[in-house]
Amino acid sequence: MKIFFLFFIFCLLTINNQIKTEDEIPIYSKNYYKFSEIQNSIKSINFKIDKNIDFVEIYGNNKKIYFLLNSNYFSIGDNVYTSYARNKFINNELYISDEILSCILNNLISEDYSETKRINKLFLKIYKKIQILPEEISLKNIIIDAGHGGYEYGAYGIVQEHEKFYNLEISKLLKKVLKKKFPSLNIILIRNNDDLISLEDRSNQSIKQLQVSKSTIFLSIHCNSVKEKDIYPNGFEVYYLDQNEDSEDQREKKIIEEKLINPNRPNIIQKIHSSLYLSVVQRRSILLANSVEMMLKENLRNRIQSRGVKRANFHVLRKNYMPSILLEVGFITNEEDLKIIANRDMQFKIVQGIIEGIKYYAERKDN
Repeated sequence: MKIFFLFFIFCLLTINNQIKTEDEIPIYSKNYYKFSEIQNSIKSINFKIDKNIDFVEIYGNNKKIYFLLNSNYFSIGDNVYTSYARNKFINNELYISDEILSCILNNLISEDYSETKRINKLFLKIYKKIQILPEEISLKNIIIDAGHGGYEYGAYGIVQEHEKFYNLEISKLLKKVLKKKFPSLNIILIRNNDDLISLEDRSNQSIKQLQVSKSTIFLSIHCNSVKEKDIYPNGFEVYYLDQNEDSEDQREKKIIEEKLINPNRPNIIQKIHSSLYLSVVQRRSILLANSVEMMLKENLRNRIQSRGVKRANFHVLRKNYMPSILLEVGFITNEEDLKIIANRDMQFKIVQGIIEGIKYYAERKDN
């Protein structure tokens, strides 16, 4: 029994070591960061200050950011921008705003990165640059929904991290790689940070985008879990909407109400068109679900088993009026699944599978 207990603790520590790979950077009052603490994570950046005129130059990757202390202006190259916050130099420490930090991450480093704010800390990870050849795709918009957020933690794993953090991390990586792969795509990430966004607000964001272009798909990213002790299911699942007569009546009414079809036609024609529209949406949702499941299975090569394509009446699927799927990437209550979900290289394989599934779908959706 003692040996088993020690082995269990060792496993937890091993998982923890794999998960806690990001640097924890304190956030000071009003979203300021100490430059020295940022520099601990990003070794390639530095700064110079001329105290006579309070002029600061931050440099790295052959690029520079300039600003005057206690000024609302800064420049990158020849471009001048207005900042909402003023940078400060206090007790020989440079304090930069989160706006300047964002400029550093986007301009002064050659690596890729992921960053998440949680209460009073920024969790920052720096990775090797992802090299991807760009392609065209017959889609205009992709909406990515990182499930949960804020005090809605989602599933509880076997270590301290909750589902909402993995959902966001994978969703942000998915957006980054999608943009590299398909530069012409408009990619909407419903939440960028650990924010609480209601299910209704998520749906409303999707409807607004659909009113702009029908060439839109929706993906909701989640992790699975079980509460029962001594039960450790594993695997990923892909869901599309489980239709029923009542919900379809409500969906048809919403489509007409939101003017997603021609509002100038007679009511009976609008009803027919909304029914036909939903029929196409359902067919394409099934194709999207099957395409993503197939390509994930191929990319993960059984590292996370597929539990198949399933139907469900989830709110984010029922309240979306475009081809929509919900992906449970694995069980964070399963040790082996969690190792993969928390590992950056495997997250990239998950993202690759999703993207290849989207491409497969786009090539066949009009057939």
